[in-house]
Amino acid sequence: MKIKHLAGQHICQPVIFPFGTTKCEFYFTEKSKYFINSEDQYDWNKLIGVTANLADPSKNASMIAWRYHPRLGCFQVTPYFNVNKKQIYEQDIINLKVNQKCFGEANKDRVFISSDEKTIDQKVPSGLKSWIWFRIQPWFGGNTTPKTDVEYEMVLNSLM
Repeated sequence: MKIKHLAGQHICQPVIFPFGTTKCEFYFTEKSKYFINSEDQYDWNKLIGVTANLADPSKNASMIAWRYHPRLGCFQVTPYFNVNKKQIYEQDIINLKVNQKCFGEANKDRVFISSDEKTIDQKVPSGLKSWIWFRIQPWFGGNTTPKTDVEYEMVLNSLM
């Protein structure tokens, strides 16, 4: 499914229902590249994940994050956690080329990301606990929205 962040929007199209798998295969295309002429270029966008609080995922969440790194000319993915509003990320990074497929899953126990070159299997930090979890839909940026439309491909699949 094509995920699209319209210029000026954090949220994506199509909207992804908050219940279901976070297992996915994804890849970035030429249309995934974006350029923000500030340090916000290196903010982490959220690909998929789970949260204990749908109204405020910044409280407790386990996610796969991504960004385009123009100096390196690649996309980067990493586990990303929000624990009591504290952001924890960049423990390990996978660099991806355009159209390089990657598999991932973010759940209450871990974030798993795997390409043909590298695998990351990161347990969630202590303190990230809940009795119920909701799927988070993709989100662009931290502070900044894209200046142009940004697209990438993602297939959600509970059988992967």
